[in-house]
Amino acid sequence: MSEAEKPCPICGTASQYACSRRGRTAPIKDYALFHCPGCHFSFIPDYRTDFANVYTEAYYRGEGADPMVNYLYDHQYPRETLRSLEWEGIARVFHFLKGKDNPEAKWLDYGCGMGSLTRHAREKGLSAFGYEPYGQAPDEGEGSEGSFILGAESLSREGPFDFVTAIEVIEHDPEPVAFLRRIRPLLKEGGILFLTTGNAWPYRHKLDSWSYAGIPDAHMSFFEPGALALAMEKSGFRPEFKGFAPGFSQIIAYKILKNLGFTRRSPVWRLVPWPLVSRLADSRFKVTAHPVGVAA
Repeated sequence: MSEAEKPCPICGTASQYACSRRGRTAPIKDYALFHCPGCHFSFIPDYRTDFANVYTEAYYRGEGADPMVNYLYDHQYPRETLRSLEWEGIARVFHFLKGKDNPEAKWLDYGCGMGSLTRHAREKGLSAFGYEPYGQAPDEGEGSEGSFILGAESLSREGPFDFVTAIEVIEHDPEPVAFLRRIRPLLKEGGILFLTTGNAWPYRHKLDSWSYAGIPDAHMSFFEPGALALAMEKSGFRPEFKGFAPGFSQIIAYKILKNLGFTRRSPVWRLVPWPLVSRLADSRFKVTAHPVGVAA
């Protein structure tokens, strides 16, 4: 393999340089993206490892590597934040994939950040827990989260789980197979992993114009559905393609509104025919094309 090639972290195929994207946090630099012609996984091989300097309090306020998020606001104003629309959609996905047949199903949100999704699920009466493997988020809660945000030592006590979510997490990890292998023991056999991450397929030949790849300080792994399915197979999961499941209308509505610059909920949105709009958007961006992982 030449110096201009990098082995794909998923399938090992020699991968070629695709483009460069400029980082947003100091020290600011250009990051090279490589694309695998085998499984079509795209990745940043020279990724940052000083995560404490990336995932700072400024990051959680939307003033760091990713200006499109404000986790502190989401956590402090759960009724007003636009993100609550996404939480509602994810809860519907849970009920469709696992909860409808098992009302006692236990749910773990892996990479829970400040625990806002977990709190939302518990307020809906679900047996949900959170776990943050990448460091401590700012403590802006009132203390109640401590009972359901688990440390590494308590995962085995509460688990294994029926359902694990990883919402916009896997793109932050440079080794997706290892990431998924860490999750697999947390699930019961037949349990389901539901994750969200950008679909790189519409941007295969234009990664330099994809906003999702424009956060190279924090996003370093970019998946097409086939690449994610292969990573799941290598990690003890059986990939299944569920398509436009209940809940995706809200999840996609959230993504559309966020990219339009909205941060708060508004009653005006109820006038939008989201089932139709979200399906039209999905036909373009293939949000629902990624598989879920069934613990084999």
